[in-house]
Amino acid sequence: MQIEKSQIREAAKIRRAAAFARDSSAGEKLLNMFPKKTLNPCTIVAGYMPIGTEIDPKPLMRELEDQGARLCLPRVNNVSHGLDFYEYEIGDELETSDFGVREPFATRKQVTPNWLLVPLLAFDKNCNRLGYGKGFYDAALANLKKDGVISFGIAYTAQEFGGIPIEQHDEPLDFIVTEITRYQALKPTGNSLEIL
Repeated sequence: MQIEKSQIREAAKIRRAAAFARDSSAGEKLLNMFPKKTLNPCTIVAGYMPIGTEIDPKPLMRELEDQGARLCLPRVNNVSHGLDFYEYEIGDELETSDFGVREPFATRKQVTPNWLLVPLLAFDKNCNRLGYGKGFYDAALANLKKDGVISFGIAYTAQEFGGIPIEQHDEPLDFIVTEITRYQALKPTGNSLEIL
């Protein structure tokens, strides 16, 4: 199964790079595909800073902030090897992690998100996700689902594959949102039904 995952990762990187080259502003189109709902002022949305050819979620994050959401970003915890989430406002200064990811300073307030925007390399129509193989988001999802987090994979449509191999530690997402479509998991979490 690992060989298959590595093959999908390599193909996904090529597809994503081609999609980025065709439409580097596709992140603006995410707004049209994202589930429409008036946000509760207590909603905390975890975004991410894109790296390389990842689709840019910042326009979506800005719109959610304008609608009243509080934003946060993940920060790699080098002790637990997991993700912690810290408050973020559009325009805040960030630092670069050992992984080359821009993240908030640890001096910001740590929070627990209600909604989680998740980067990925590949996905399937059942909302299974293939990431970079470090397991940071799978661990975060497993932990946050206990609190009812709603998860949204953010990707180019070109990153869809016919089926993603699943292992026991892999966490499915509630939704996949692309620049031209949206998928919902076959078995959504209870809280995800509230946003349709």
